[in-house]
Amino acid sequence: MTHTGEEARRSLLLRARERLRFGLATQETIDGLARLGLLFYPYSVVEEPFRPNPGLAATLQRYALRRLVADDAPRVAGLPCRILDVETTRRRLDDGICFGLFDGTRLDRIAAAGHAADAIGALPPDSAYLHDAYVARAARGLQLAPALRHGVHAALAARGCRRFFSITAQFNASSRRFKRKLGAEEFELRMAIGRPKGLAADLLLWRRERRAPLPRFQWLRPP
Repeated sequence: MTHTGEEARRSLLLRARERLRFGLATQETIDGLARLGLLFYPYSVVEEPFRPNPGLAATLQRYALRRLVADDAPRVAGLPCRILDVETTRRRLDDGICFGLFDGTRLDRIAAAGHAADAIGALPPDSAYLHDAYVARAARGLQLAPALRHGVHAALAARGCRRFFSITAQFNASSRRFKRKLGAEEFELRMAIGRPKGLAADLLLWRRERRAPLPRFQWLRPP
């Protein structure tokens, strides 16, 4: 096994250990099967509000929030527990509007990476899909996750976005709890079913009354 392969194995094991620690055993099993092409994925569609928050704005002032570019891919891929390789990370940085929160230049030690990309399909021009967010282990407990989310919302609002959507795996209790604290609303429950050759079905199980449906998801299979 090469050094790179050994690092990837350690990162995957660390990720699994952390997810088990936070009660995500079921979700880790589902994600593992998805990586093998066996997709059985219940998830909620969420709308996140953007409300000015002086406390989170003050937290952001202690760091530097900037858009990430393709040259940042090695550092983002090198964050602990990240399982995407450099090329996949570079494609994501190219395809979406991605942000990093820095303490000086140390993205790997302190900061988080936020990824906003239109993966839902034909969203209205004033809407954005928030694809991924991650806080380095050494920086957890510093309110960086909500601060990063607030900063990404503000940066996208400055570009004309007024509505922010994301999805949350149904068995990821910590993510659902985090979004509820932000005031997010789960308004659809869906089930993605797939096989090695691709997505077989994306089933609507429930929708909150008086909510208009979003365009059909262009499902992104977990890496």
